[in-house]
Amino acid sequence: MKITAFAVMASGCIRTETLGQYGNAQFAYQPCLFDCSITTSSIAAGGGRATIDVDLLKPSLSWSAISNSNPEVAQVTKNGDDIDILAGIPGKTTVTLLDANNRVVDSTVITVDKTDRLDFKKSWTGAGPTVLADAAVKFHVSTTRVDGDPLVGSGAVKFTGTEAISIVQTNFEWQDAVEFKASEGPATLTADCDDARVELAINSVAPSAITQITFDTPVYSTQESGSERVTVDVTAKTATGEAVYGARCEWSGLALHVTAQNPVASVIGEGPAKTSASFLIPNRNGSTAICTIGTASATLNL
Repeated sequence: MKITAFAVMASGCIRTETLGQYGNAQFAYQPCLFDCSITTSSIAAGGGRATIDVDLLKPSLSWSAISNSNPEVAQVTKNGDDIDILAGIPGKTTVTLLDANNRVVDSTVITVDKTDRLDFKKSWTGAGPTVLADAAVKFHVSTTRVDGDPLVGSGAVKFTGTEAISIVQTNFEWQDAVEFKASEGPATLTADCDDARVELAINSVAPSAITQITFDTPVYSTQESGSERVTVDVTAKTATGEAVYGARCEWSGLALHVTAQNPVASVIGEGPAKTSASFLIPNRNGSTAICTIGTASATLNL
């Protein structure tokens, strides 16, 4: 039996779980921090995948099998102490936990809804985002009902692109996203799910199109070793002022005692085009690092 609710409360968040029909178990979608209730949340139809966390409320209870009243609505599979869901057509299905003697332990109702729109955050000023040619970039959308409530699960959204788009990966766990590369020039990336459709106009530029590199204020944190981690967001812009997704620095000029960490690029649909860079330094002794992208460069004071 897992005590997942305690772990969530200890982190400062309280999530809403659903009490089973017989009061012997609690059910909640995971990963989730707030409204994880089975009764108020729905899974995206047409291939949405989700996991239900099962917490038995009595130590004497156990379950070893599942019955499913409507497999067309969802396919269910026991996965350790969890239930894996693959959504089918919109509707409801009752999932029942059974013990080793085929007796009912508890049950809950799962709802599957169609996606009415695909939501994402627009963080660019033009018709679409600007990306660095041939760089791996990620685009994330959220499946949403007509009333604005988000749907649970990932996998229902299908991503396609025009000839200039190369799809790298789509099977991200817990989110509907695609990693892609685009050759230089205009391109279109499309996300489809039920009646919802998004066509993203991509402007892919060569590294030589970047003319400006800026740094946000560095953030310092002390490590167990006594050294400091310096984290800074880097923005690369074209001559027209468009920030470029996927633009990563080539760092040089580092002192022997300074170590550059793996950069983390921002995601289209989640926030502005920035790349988070970090360094380990033994102390703040005036060290610098030079960021170069294409022919543009800028010096960061560590």
